[in-house]
Amino acid sequence: MLTTRRFTSGELEVRELIMTEIGDFIPPHDHFFPHTSIVFSGKFLVKVTNKGVTKEQVVTTGDHLLIEADDMHSITCIEPGKFWCTFCARHPETGAMIS
Repeated sequence: MLTTRRFTSGELEVRELIMTEIGDFIPPHDHFFPHTSIVFSGKFLVKVTNKGVTKEQVVTTGDHLLIEADDMHSITCIEPGKFWCTFCARHPETGAMIS
């Protein structure tokens, strides 16, 4: 089962994702901002598509990776665990909080 939690710490927005079953996944999506994902436990397959080229990477406890703005990406659980997606909580041009 996938559970999520979202919180802001100063100017940092954190989306915590916990996957408890092998095969849990976040479907392909993108963002208009870059973000860093940090793996606290478990193992995940991350697929990132940029300009029609898809790369796959397995990340595990202690790993982190940068997902660039507009890159289509998905995450699938290989071994149950928890990771955070982190990014600036304010829009880079307007300064408004990102929802």
